[in-house]
Amino acid sequence: MRFFLCEIEHAKGVHFLALPTEDFLGVSATFVPVPDGERAFGFAEYEGRLYPVVTHADLEKPIFKYFAVYQNFAFGVTRILAEVESTPTPLTKTNPHESLASTGCEEILREVSHYTGIVVHEGQVYYVYNFSNVKVPNDAIVEKVLLRKVTEQYTDTGGDFIILGGKYAVCKDRVKTILLANLVTPFKTEEFDGFIDYERVIPVKNLDTGDYVVVLENVAYRTGKVYVVSGTVLEHPEKGEKILETDAGVFKIVE
Repeated sequence: MRFFLCEIEHAKGVHFLALPTEDFLGVSATFVPVPDGERAFGFAEYEGRLYPVVTHADLEKPIFKYFAVYQNFAFGVTRILAEVESTPTPLTKTNPHESLASTGCEEILREVSHYTGIVVHEGQVYYVYNFSNVKVPNDAIVEKVLLRKVTEQYTDTGGDFIILGGKYAVCKDRVKTILLANLVTPFKTEEFDGFIDYERVIPVKNLDTGDYVVVLENVAYRTGKVYVVSGTVLEHPEKGEKILETDAGVFKIVE
């Protein structure tokens, strides 16, 4: 089974959760509050639709930076760490009896029922959350990831293209911004290595684990090798690919 490993920071600590990938649609960083007086907490916007925000039950002042969007709701978390393949260790199903109420065990067993098992990844235990126990938060804090632009990450020599990681070239006009790499949320998939929140969630490809993230319209590239060049654009007649021929070498052009 595949799971998303997440953290939820709250007033009393941090919960480490494993969320199932079934019915998962994507990640959103866009929060839409509801009018005052409404019972709902708010919505996460994803691909033009709004999904009601829910989260782990019984947490005091949980902090949301991202929302894991599913078919019927968006689950608020502080951060998403990774997607992993794992066979969870199941928790024994409990059915608290009235006789346990006086011992305090009933409440403890009810709290344990929030989970269906555990996943252990790199020495950390993550609890598989039972979505039948999600709750609408009433005191959650939605934090926006602060973005810091990089202004001196390369020397602009007046060229028309930016070289990324010594592999690719992109037209300067297509670059939306360049950010520091510590803003990337690791999230490994077959095609991407994480994502960054810049106006919306944009997937990130890691070229060389550098210090910068060059953000385009639909994808971002993490690299420590960023410089500006001029050159000649050539097009492969069969593949339809464009390349940039420069004094420093030949680079594939990405859009």
